Amino acid sequence: MTTNRWLRECGLPLGVSDVALIQNGDHHCYSGLSTCGSGWVCPVCSAKIRFRRADEISRAIARAIEAGYGAIFVTRTIPHTAEDELRTTLGYLAEGRRWAANQRQVKQARAEAGYLGCITAKEITRGNNGWHPHTHDVEVFREPVTPTAYGKLSREYFDKLNAFYVRQG
Repeated sequence: MTTNRWLRECGLPLGVSDVALIQNGDHHCYSGLSTCGSGWVCPVCSAKIRFRRADEISRAIARAIEAGYGAIFVTRTIPHTAEDELRTTLGYLAEGRRWAANQRQVKQARAEAGYLGCITAKEITRGNNGWHPHTHDVEVFREPVTPTAYGKLSREYFDKLNAFYVRQG
């Protein structure tokens, strides 16, 4: 199915070595298998990579909250149909996020809430309406986000992204 040798051989035994199941406490893994390491193409490797990255992010956010920082989870997406090309929707998603983040009202709402930065993960799924690109963001703030600040951030994010997408047609 692919000309990529690493991907084609992912999960197969390495040479003549024996495949073994190794247990280290609660952790189990196989040795003697090749891996391609492709987080975008290989279903096995991408699942492993996503799990490790999610675990790292979860631990970092938990430490931040324990230290008194605040965090919110934001999902951003783009309206699309089955006829839309993935490269187009991905481009508009990235451009819309950048444009919205640079709007005065978003900058002001973030500043008022004590915005420090964010960790973003891009996810692409496919369904009846075609490709569905979206991002999952964990935004970190100097202190816990109040309901009022959360409402203002949510409203500004939605309004600005919606305005961008309406302008794009």
